[in-house]
Amino acid sequence: MTTNPPTQEPKSFPLGRIYGDEGRVAVIFYWFLGVALVALLGGVAVLLSNGNTFEAMVTGISIMPVLFTIRLVGQKRFETAAAHLAVLMMLLMTLLATRGQGAHNITVLGLPAVLIVASLVARKRTMAMLTVFSIACIAWLVFGDVYGLYQPNPFVHSVPGDFYSISMILIATAVMVRLLTESLFRVNWQLQKELADRKLAEQALVFSEKKFNQAFHASPVIMTIESQDGIFVDVNQAFCNAFGYRREEVVGHRPSEFHLWASEEDLQIVRKLNEEHKSLKDVELHIRRRSGEIGTVLISSDRFEANGIQYELTSALDITERKQAEDVLFEEKELAQVTLHSIGDAVITTSVDSIVEYLNPVAENLTGWKMDEAVGLPLTDVFLVIEEGTRKPATNPVERCLKEGGIVGLPRHSILISRDGREFSIADTAAPIRNRRQEVSGVVLVFHDVTEERRLSLQVAHDAMHDSLTGLINRREFEHRLERALQSTKERGLSHILCYLDLDQFKIVNDTAGHAAGDELLKRIGGLLNGLFRQRDTFARLGGDEFGLLLENCQLDQALIICNEILARTRSYTFPWEGNRFQVGVSIGVVPITKEKESVSQLLSQADIACYSAKDMGRNRIYVYQSEDSETLQRHGEIIQVARMRDAILNDQFLLYCQPIANLTDDLPGFHHYEVLLRMLNDNQQLVLPGAFIPSAERYGLMTTIDRWVIRQTFSSMSKHDIEGMQISINLSGNSLDDENLLEYVLEQLREFSILPEQICFEITETAAIHHLDQARRFAQGFRQQGGKIALDDFGSEFSSFRYLKSLPVDQIKIDGSFVTGLLTNPGDQVMVEAITQVAHILGIQVIAEYAADLEIINRLRELGVECAQGYGIGHPVPVGEAWKGKE
Repeated sequence: MTTNPPTQEPKSFPLGRIYGDEGRVAVIFYWFLGVALVALLGGVAVLLSNGNTFEAMVTGISIMPVLFTIRLVGQKRFETAAAHLAVLMMLLMTLLATRGQGAHNITVLGLPAVLIVASLVARKRTMAMLTVFSIACIAWLVFGDVYGLYQPNPFVHSVPGDFYSISMILIATAVMVRLLTESLFRVNWQLQKELADRKLAEQALVFSEKKFNQAFHASPVIMTIESQDGIFVDVNQAFCNAFGYRREEVVGHRPSEFHLWASEEDLQIVRKLNEEHKSLKDVELHIRRRSGEIGTVLISSDRFEANGIQYELTSALDITERKQAEDVLFEEKELAQVTLHSIGDAVITTSVDSIVEYLNPVAENLTGWKMDEAVGLPLTDVFLVIEEGTRKPATNPVERCLKEGGIVGLPRHSILISRDGREFSIADTAAPIRNRRQEVSGVVLVFHDVTEERRLSLQVAHDAMHDSLTGLINRREFEHRLERALQSTKERGLSHILCYLDLDQFKIVNDTAGHAAGDELLKRIGGLLNGLFRQRDTFARLGGDEFGLLLENCQLDQALIICNEILARTRSYTFPWEGNRFQVGVSIGVVPITKEKESVSQLLSQADIACYSAKDMGRNRIYVYQSEDSETLQRHGEIIQVARMRDAILNDQFLLYCQPIANLTDDLPGFHHYEVLLRMLNDNQQLVLPGAFIPSAERYGLMTTIDRWVIRQTFSSMSKHDIEGMQISINLSGNSLDDENLLEYVLEQLREFSILPEQICFEITETAAIHHLDQARRFAQGFRQQGGKIALDDFGSEFSSFRYLKSLPVDQIKIDGSFVTGLLTNPGDQVMVEAITQVAHILGIQVIAEYAADLEIINRLRELGVECAQGYGIGHPVPVGEAWKGKE
């Protein structure tokens, strides 16, 4: 059993540590208390004999606390009892001494015993308190004696002097006893602690040696201890088992005597580390056993010192079996990894001689060979692959893999012919199998069936070339074939014809019967014209209701025969839909493909022009493009101009100008009303006026897009300029009035650019309003409800102008300029201006006169009651950035 030494020095020294157990301490304490009782009783007797009744009573009463102290001793509360008794006795002695009684007699009997007990039992702090208290009592007695504060007893000698002398002696004695006792006990405690520490150290050393010895000899790891001279001091049982030597044969000998290292290279490694005084750390070395068998160990060493002598502890883990297993496992793992990588695919493994060694079930299914039948056969007997295009045998992938030493694959579009004659499109890879020495030991062939993927790929390729709705060749593929035909014309002089077909009345079908009917009609066109074209010809859908026909190796006269057959069939065809029957036709533009043609885009542009010419000539007819024809040239110019306008919209080549409108009824400075005008830049960066491009834009359906561009750009420019209190007029074409979403677009742009509707006035020409009366009325009502204004432009140009003022809600009318220019010279024009003004005022409509060219006309307009005027006499059109003040 281990002895634990005391961890720290005790704070007090119980009496039992010196005088025995607590029972003996109690006996001694009772003896001292008995002496104290005797002393008190003797004091009572002495005091009574001297006639000091009061003092005798006080002393007698003191017997009660002594009895209470005896009870504390019975409860083994020795320190409390000693302190209680000491305080009691000193108070009593001091009281009696001040009364001039024979306190010294009582003190001699009781006080020494009490102070000795207190010094032995009490802790240091209690003893100090008692000492201070004793000194205070003595000081009081001396002070009283000097100054005559007491009543001396004539029958006794100097009580204070006796009390002082005796008390000092007793205190000194008590302190000396306490210090001596404490010193002896401290020395005894220190000796006990040192003995216990030494005993623990000896036990720990024995235990450590025992543990090390057990761990050393019982460890499964090879362990040896060598002296500084390289001699075996000890080896464990694992060493003996590994090398085949007994412990007695090894201890006291050097390792070199047993030739433990199997190779000179390993021996040199060990020698070099020893010479450099370096330790081995997980070094893999080869060992030779007593039987001559070679093994492998993972060895480490470390140096330590014992009793001033250096030793080396070496540990080694025998990994011979593990290394052998790793060599076997490496090859199996390589094969398993390659095979597992191909799960779900067909797998065939072969030797380096291309002899089949393994087939997985997928490979059995695709080749038609079972593994037990195929193993041992040449790969070419089992894996028969040909090229899809040439039907010739494909290159043997195994031979290529062995030759190139890496992963190889079959050519694209390879076909595997199974044993029963089935054919599969396959994708294939062949990879070499290597052993631990990186030598090729075989080949793994991985392939999978891509027949469905190949079919889908062909389907995707077909879809990429054909229109999804009609199944005809699409525009992209048609342009590709057209490019090829143009190239053959330039290189070999071949003759080809391009035909551009546009269905007539198709919009009526779409608008009347719906888009589903329109789609069905487009689908039937291919079947309707089936049999009219040769196999080499290409009929394609170019978009919408437009089709293209490429007649290869065809002369113009033969092409016209084919086109007339197309006209005849479409003219006689009636399209039925949900009880209704629709008559359609086709307009055809024909362009001979000659070597002078520059590009496919030029060919398509000329074909488009020819088709539009056919439509303008009455529809359902053929028109052959001729570069010298005036009609063709005109159409060609218009189409080019339309293309330029489209580019101008995309590239912001349109410009916004504005012309001021003056108020003739007030004298406010500056202009507060402008009309926005449109300009376009040509290729030479010169301005083109609207009269030069607006007709083409209206003819080819581009005005709606242009109007939207003007609206957005005007609002954007207004947001960047200070236009507070200003009114801006914007022109709308008749085509835009047919746009059902126009009002929604205008309101959306107003919100985006934070423009108030009250600042905007849309101008609609009288002609456009009359031809689109319902649409114009609907737009005007909707915009005016939002707070905007509507102006009727070119008013008076129609015979029934006044009649439309009653049905069309407008805020302003602009008198046609032809009346204003003749105002001073033609009485009829003057009457017309005056009549328009009077009617407008009756209806509450503001009047604006256009073409106010000079001051005379302006003054005459003012006399006739016209409120506003616009023209060169007011101001010329300028860019909006120059007319409007930018925001600060």
